[in-house]
Amino acid sequence: MERMPDYSKYTLEELFDVRDHIDKDKYPEIYDIILSEISKKEAQKPVRMQPVETLSPIEKRILWIRRTYFILILISSALLIISCFLLSSKTDLSFSYESLITVIAYSLVYYGLLRRKPWAINLVLIVSALSIILGMVYIFIPISRVIDLVGKEVNMFFLLFFMFQIYFFRRDEVKKLFMTGNTDII
Repeated sequence: MERMPDYSKYTLEELFDVRDHIDKDKYPEIYDIILSEISKKEAQKPVRMQPVETLSPIEKRILWIRRTYFILILISSALLIISCFLLSSKTDLSFSYESLITVIAYSLVYYGLLRRKPWAINLVLIVSALSIILGMVYIFIPISRVIDLVGKEVNMFFLLFFMFQIYFFRRDEVKKLFMTGNTDII
């Protein structure tokens, strides 16, 4: 009987090589062990910043998306702080709760993209779908001030951003980068 190798002693590159060449239908248990070891080693690996010139086109797009989420976190946090101060005397804090949930969701997406967590793709797809729905509802609300028109223009930009994400994160090469296979729920 053949003894199974100790994959915990393999380097990350060796694990990637085994993962890419193993028949996962014939050896699903070994494939799962390899994915588990890759996840462990990836979690131990420090996040290192690479020069943008060395990134692949897909990694450049992920970097762009991650930076956009960082900006969204800043904007949502500012809106949350402002709404807490302005609405602190009022009883209706639904906008503050919505802003808090938004900040948490965007922060989780940012962290998942930064660390290339497999669950990040599902979260990006869910957040994007919900943001598109909310954005479409906002577009059809009648405007009463000029500032509302500016808000709708900004909303259109973010609708395009979220639509692009649904297209981009469904691609197989992006899933492979995040080691998810075909496990997404959307």
